[in-house]
Amino acid sequence: MMSTKTHAPDAVIPEIGDGPLEDLLNITWFTMYFKVPALEEKYDEWAVPRKVFTAAQTLAFTSVLLCAGFTFRLYQILSTRCLVIGRTVIVINVMCLITSLFMSGVGLKKPTEQTYWPTLIFNLLYLPATNLPPMAPSCWALKTSCAAAENEWVSQAYRHV
Repeated sequence: MMSTKTHAPDAVIPEIGDGPLEDLLNITWFTMYFKVPALEEKYDEWAVPRKVFTAAQTLAFTSVLLCAGFTFRLYQILSTRCLVIGRTVIVINVMCLITSLFMSGVGLKKPTEQTYWPTLIFNLLYLPATNLPPMAPSCWALKTSCAAAENEWVSQAYRHV
């Protein structure tokens, strides 16, 4: 007799270890999918919204961390007084972070793939952009302007140049 668990409405998925699991799944080195397309669709109806919501939560947490990181970095740059950061750079960063937070908030309220992917792509483009000049001090700016800086953050960055 086969024991079952119901994961989605009207879809019965057998327990692992009952033997006939191989009859329902195609398992290869890189993929695993149901042999029965209707069962695959039922599982997707059940699993995809949960996965997208978890991913939206992760992106929202990442956006908050990006805001905290930018605030800390801005504080460090402004407290050194050897680097000059333009207002335009600060405004662009703040606008990007507000956009990221807004997109993450929309993704949390309505977690769909249509809200998840643009937020992910935006964050993936924002991260490298903020660590390259003109959004961040260049190696040359650190070498020429901050050789005698007393701030540990700047002196460490200078030593690594």
